Amino acid sequence: KSHPVQLVLVSGLSADYLVSAKYEGRDEKDAFESWDYTVTARIGIQWKAGENGLLGVQFNVASSLAGIDKGQPDQAKLKNTGIGFAVEYTHLVSSSK
Repeated sequence: KSHPVQLVLVSGLSADYLVSAKYEGRDEKDAFESWDYTVTARIGIQWKAGENGLLGVQFNVASSLAGIDKGQPDQAKLKNTGIGFAVEYTHLVSSSK
């Protein structure tokens, strides 16, 4: 309550499964690895929203650790890198007091 707005830094690893890959209507999923592992870093602000909620605005950068392109022999595999923007709401479900 004394700090209704906070700066947040979030970082972590994620595992992502490729469900679909289409190019000009063709299914290209078999050309790519099914799993990709990503490291993500986010920075943003969050503020209290109601009694048990937090509303946040965050900017993120993500970069894959695993190569995903199966079809490039003797070359570095294709890796994903991206930036993003998120608006999030977090609600406290239970607390241990």
